[in-house]
Amino acid sequence: MDLSRISTSIFLRGLLVAVLAGAAGIACAANVDIDFEFVPDKGAPDKKFTNKSPITGICAEHPDKCAAPHTGSSKVNVRFNSGPIYDLRENTVQFRIPSASRFSVKGVNGKQYSVTLHIRGVGARYDLSPATVLSITGKNPPEGHKSLWVGGWFQDINAPCRAVPGLDSGKSMGLYNFFWYGPEGAVCGKKTRYSLPGLYLDSMNFIYEVDTPNPYEMDAGIYEGLINYNVATEFEPGYFLTPYQSNISVKVTLRVTHVLRVNIFGGNKVVLSPPGGWDQWESSGRPPTFLLGQTGFHLDASSPFTVKLRCEMTLFSDCALKSTTGKLVKLDTFFQAPAGLIDEAGGWVPVYKLSALIPKKFKVSNYVSAPGRLSFEIPASRVPSMETGTTYSGTVTVIWDSQV
Repeated sequence: MDLSRISTSIFLRGLLVAVLAGAAGIACAANVDIDFEFVPDKGAPDKKFTNKSPITGICAEHPDKCAAPHTGSSKVNVRFNSGPIYDLRENTVQFRIPSASRFSVKGVNGKQYSVTLHIRGVGARYDLSPATVLSITGKNPPEGHKSLWVGGWFQDINAPCRAVPGLDSGKSMGLYNFFWYGPEGAVCGKKTRYSLPGLYLDSMNFIYEVDTPNPYEMDAGIYEGLINYNVATEFEPGYFLTPYQSNISVKVTLRVTHVLRVNIFGGNKVVLSPPGGWDQWESSGRPPTFLLGQTGFHLDASSPFTVKLRCEMTLFSDCALKSTTGKLVKLDTFFQAPAGLIDEAGGWVPVYKLSALIPKKFKVSNYVSAPGRLSFEIPASRVPSMETGTTYSGTVTVIWDSQV
């Protein structure tokens, strides 16, 4: 009885999924570009998106203010001006911290993911020209800047707002930089003690934080989305200040790269044999209970993928082996899944039976780099039907596919 030959070949698709070229086709130009990138890192399996945006505004000068993940700052080309200011009851300079903005980023593959943009703080520079603090208050800087405002320095701001202390030394006669933090919806403002011939604001900038989707659940590619802020209503600069530009458009881009790599141990030939080898069963004179062949692999994966079979010969949803006389026997193929894979039911099972008809879907919650095993089996129920004195063989292609 010779059942000792089965050849299998392993074919891999999607060994490396590169960043897709092109953009999602957003037509409206943005004032602010926020760019996040995900590149999987075996050494940091929990790594998420990294902010690759140009950092302008307060975080460029004070990086410690943007140490939190997914945080940055942007200077926007928005200026404000006022006419003469005589009413001392209203906030002269004011900003509201906008509410969180939830919107979608879309890829060329048509898939969309939710992103939330938070504005954590707003700042600018006021300009008194052609007046000066000396001409208005009778005091030279820096004391003139402190005397100009109710409550003193701009860092002495109303609760729940808070200011970045020491941002400006106040040495200029008419210019002063400030930055205010606050919870979403908070109104931060200062009132002048004196009538002003006019006031300008420029160098407006804000600190942002972006809640990004889980990159391990996304396809590789480029995803873009756009959010528009109405300066007057959402930043609410107050009664006196009128913005030159009415809208701030923020474009968020997520760039996702993934890896799917499978290294097979021991080549692409698998020999089926009974437990203990053929010698043990031949010496006992008894037929084998079942036939088994295995091969190991190492999987690196950072994105969803499927595993399925392509068979030289098929019986129903399984591959089959053919004897030299043309008789078929069904072959079971099992996938021993590395730890860290998540199946469609949301869990993990050590061994899955593979099908030639229905791909087995997996996803990951972080970078998976672990060994696994493929097992090819003819169970005891089928062995008696196999012909003796012949060789069964066939080709089984195992496809790992990142295009879920």
